[in-house]
Amino acid sequence: MALKHYISLVSLSPVDCAWLKVTDAYSLHRIVCSIFYPNERNPDDPINGGILWRVVGYKPQVGVRILLLSDRLPEKQLGQVDTKEIPEDFLSYDFYRFTVRINPTVRSRNAGNPQKSGKIRPVTSNDDIRSWFVKKSPRWGFEVDPLRIEIGPRRVVTFPHKKDGQVTIFQADLSGALKVTDRTAFSRAFYSGIGRGKAFGCGLLQIVPVSNF
Repeated sequence: MALKHYISLVSLSPVDCAWLKVTDAYSLHRIVCSIFYPNERNPDDPINGGILWRVVGYKPQVGVRILLLSDRLPEKQLGQVDTKEIPEDFLSYDFYRFTVRINPTVRSRNAGNPQKSGKIRPVTSNDDIRSWFVKKSPRWGFEVDPLRIEIGPRRVVTFPHKKDGQVTIFQADLSGALKVTDRTAFSRAFYSGIGRGKAFGCGLLQIVPVSNF
């Protein structure tokens, strides 16, 4: 029997946001932790595998909406939480429209010591982001048409972190169409997320089946 997965939409009102002290990506990470692990001693610990999230709407006068993909049901009600089970055949199609928020990065070469890994740096220009995504897509089990990739808002997110002092993440929103080439890899990418920064709102592949590429 296949493991069940769920998609949830959490809607937090301005009052909820004030009460929960929503200020940045780290505070949202903490909220997601508390929804699934309400009895953990330290809800600030990294989210365990099987949970992805993304902010899909934020207006000060309206509040925040968070989309969640999880391999378990939410355990705690924060704001309004609407949850649906993902149909078993949802990943059986060949073509999808997609939207994703990614943290595109590459590791620089260490000129002084080739045996040692270099620093991780963000990929920031539209052309480089598009090339990065096209190059990475086969390992995620799909192919994309680079001419049809739309790049939306790009942003640098910085927030304080208890363990690392300060975290800085570059984010970019992409949308387009994909063709599945490896069903196993595609399922893994959908359920586990793609790229870095998944604990802080990146990597959740939002997809809708379509009839052709």
